[in-house]
Parts: sequence; structure tokens; C-alpha cells
Amino acid sequence: MVGTKGEEVRQLNDPRGVCTDYYRDIYVADCGNHRVSIFSEDLKFVKIIGTSRLKYPQDVKVIPNSIVVLDRSEYCVHFFSRDGDMIKSIITQGRSGVIYHPLFFCLDPAGNILITDWVDSDAKIFSPVGEVLHMLRKDGQGKWEFVSPCG
Repeated sequence: MVGTKGEEVRQLNDPRGVCTDYYRDIYVADCGNHRVSIFSEDLKFVKIIGTSRLKYPQDVKVIPNSIVVLDRSEYCVHFFSRDGDMIKSIITQGRSGVIYHPLFFCLDPAGNILITDWVDSDAKIFSPVGEVLHMLRKDGQGKWEFVSPCG
């Protein structure tokens, strides 16, 4: 059965982010199993990726030619080919761009990466090569202020 708790290829353990692609395949950031699990739209197992590279995948997105995964404990965004081969990793930790507890991310059309940080109560925008472009940071409850952003 798909989606039952466990470590087998058709099972999930602490699933986090989920998305679909153009073909309606379903991608699940399977945090507890340290991988991304992929299923067809009729919930048949397709494949897993990242088992040798991912520690705690938190979120996943599919863009043309790439599967993009936010790894919470590695402070990285990993890019995989559609076949599951590693293309590149962007480390989101640095003097002005530390991400303490990344939860979710999105990519803009230029390839920039916006990541929310639950612990630091902010969001940061990184270039496609990992440079910090902007920090949206304001801890509070007023207009334009964040308190533990989650999405």
C-alpha cells in the first residue's frame, strides 16, 4: 500500500513537502527515509531519488529538467536530474545568509530561491549560485513582520 508508514520503497516516514509535475507524477519529500519518493497520479510507485545524498528533505519542487529539494539539516538546496542524478547543490549558510531552520522554498522564473526560516523568523532570497540577494527579516506581528514563517 502506498503511503503507509515504513522504510520500504512504497512507504513513507515523516513526509513533508509535496508537489506534482507536468505529467501529474507526485513527489514527496520523505524526511524520515532521507529521500524523495515519486508516485504516478494513480499512486503507483515510480522511483526514489536522493538516498545517498539527502539527510532530511523538507520540501520538493519540479522545474523543467530538474527536481529541486530543500534539505533541512544540510542547509542546502539540491538539484537532481529527472533521472535522479545530482546536478548541483547550493549551500544556504554563510555570514549574511544563514538559514537556521529552513521549512519551505520556491523558485522564481530567474532561478532565484526564496527560503523561509522558522527559527530566525525571516525569509531569504538566494541567487541561482547561492549568493544572498535579499533578507526579509522582521520579527513581530505588525504589517510585513514574520513570526516563525512556515510556508
